[in-house]
Amino acid sequence: MKKKILAITIALCLVLSAAACGGGGSGGSGGGGSSPPASGAPAPAPAPAPAPGAPAPGAPDAVRIGVLLPLSGPTASSGTYQLDGIQRAVDYVNGSGGIKSMGGALIELVISDSTGDVEVGMTEIERLISVENVSALIGPFNSTVAAATAPIAIRSSVPYVITNAVADNVMQNGPNKYVYRTNFGMADMAPFRSLVFDYLGSYTTNGKLSKIAVVYDAGDWGVAENDSIVAIAQAVGAEIVVSEMIATDSHDLSSVVNKIRFSDAELVFGGIFLNDAILFTRQMVEYNVDVPIWGSGMGFLDNKWLEGLGKDAAEHVLGTANFNPSFAALNPEASAIYDVYLAENNGIAMPMETANGWCGMATIAEALEIAGSADREALADALYNIDLGENSLPTWFTTFEGVRFNTAGDRADRFNQNEKLGATAGQVLYQVQGGKWQLVWPHANATASIVFG
Repeated sequence: MKKKILAITIALCLVLSAAACGGGGSGGSGGGGSSPPASGAPAPAPAPAPAPGAPAPGAPDAVRIGVLLPLSGPTASSGTYQLDGIQRAVDYVNGSGGIKSMGGALIELVISDSTGDVEVGMTEIERLISVENVSALIGPFNSTVAAATAPIAIRSSVPYVITNAVADNVMQNGPNKYVYRTNFGMADMAPFRSLVFDYLGSYTTNGKLSKIAVVYDAGDWGVAENDSIVAIAQAVGAEIVVSEMIATDSHDLSSVVNKIRFSDAELVFGGIFLNDAILFTRQMVEYNVDVPIWGSGMGFLDNKWLEGLGKDAAEHVLGTANFNPSFAALNPEASAIYDVYLAENNGIAMPMETANGWCGMATIAEALEIAGSADREALADALYNIDLGENSLPTWFTTFEGVRFNTAGDRADRFNQNEKLGATAGQVLYQVQGGKWQLVWPHANATASIVFG
């Protein structure tokens, strides 16, 4: 793991102040001179002081950014994590003097709940664009919502930074300068997953994985997860012995579990959301199905998954996700921010949704600095040409090597995907040991040895 070093002199107290105050819209009112009150008349009440974090009278207008996330519904936990990362990035920027090229303008979030539903997401993004008149959009976590709302942003000429939503069809919109994704997509994860296949296979009797079970969500993300694993299995000569698509928030997965039980699978891959990941893991234990689980980060690496199961049921489950900043040597200022995060979250490590939210929002902030304007076209142009290095603000809680978008498209027919993710797309392999997630591979950063086979 590379160490990120960034010489920044803003004190931690400023960061804490920003987190407490947050960004706001324009507040306060200007005051001119006034005549003295008539004799015996009560003096006028003094003008109220500006709210904490609000711009002073005469300050530039706040830059309004629309946030579209699932804050209720089956994926509300992930949406809440993502919003936390977005808000922390805004608090940091606002507390550090705002957008300096715009005279210290603050960022104001206009938050909308997609519920994880496509129709709701489409309605809400139209409202953010037309009614709230935001300068840019960020979200929406769910791949299905992203695929449906990205064309709306393009048609409306509004910059839209996609966070999570890793299905590749999300970015298959043809050449445009409005829709961008800062984190990895499914095609970016494939090389690392191939390495994980080989690594886990080295612990088997035959030296390779030969029989795989796959359980995946019925939405765009789950289907993309299945397609990714099937392609890798075929490339290494492994047989898919069970392939089960499930509805989000299923009530019983015992039939799926029993298929795996009698399949001779050496590994089961799960691309399912939180509640289903809890149910599936619990029923694997209840039916004594001793097949190692490799879970994708959307469900299995949610902190609530571990809390909901307890350490015994979760023990030795594997997961691939972003590198966790708890295992990193951060630059001093990022470390200070992360210490505050840990203190506010009872020492629980930052999940990837939060880190990806920070990355996306920090990228918008950097683009605003470049554009020097909240104008949609100017901001879109800044994102189109942005090229940030590994020590830049968006990368503080990831292992991404920077942010630069592939505007010419790639082999997966994706346009404006971040192409500075690094060789492993910021991914590592975790395993629950002793009730806690441990980093088990790559070994350069490992905190424990894997238990497998």
